[in-house]
Amino acid sequence: MLLRDKLLVRLGMQGIYEISCLIHRKDDYLSFVQYMWDENPRVARNAVWVLTHSTQEEIGWLQQRREELATLLLQTSDTSLRRMVLNLLERMTYSQEDVRVDLLDFCLEHMLSPEEPSGVQCLCMKLADKLCAHYPELIEEFRCTLENMELEYYSPGLRTVRRNLMKKKRI
Repeated sequence: MLLRDKLLVRLGMQGIYEISCLIHRKDDYLSFVQYMWDENPRVARNAVWVLTHSTQEEIGWLQQRREELATLLLQTSDTSLRRMVLNLLERMTYSQEDVRVDLLDFCLEHMLSPEEPSGVQCLCMKLADKLCAHYPELIEEFRCTLENMELEYYSPGLRTVRRNLMKKKRI
């Protein structure tokens, strides 16, 4: 059975494990990323779902494809896909040169958006924190945004993420 065929069906943990075993080498792993752009929404979602089960070493490999993931995040209207791509991006490391303004703007907008599920809001908040980390002026703006949130409108999970970020020494 071809790899794409495995992504066409509903995947459980066993299916994710099988696919992960097939793409355990760096080159296989990086070429697997092409499936997140598949025209079939199920294939794309399943591919990203498999990637969310990556080890930290594999996330390190995936850093080479961070721009593609960010572009996918900014272009998709699929909430499920958005949450999983955010999960991947949030697990990556960022240097000062890695900050994409459009990605940061997306995170700042969607972390406060009542239309977004709380999982997307929380991941946007965590990613925005990482993206702001190298710029004192952005850290201050982010801190002000967190302080001015009207907490009664947000889920307990989002309030917890906010509280944990506020506890950090720099906020």
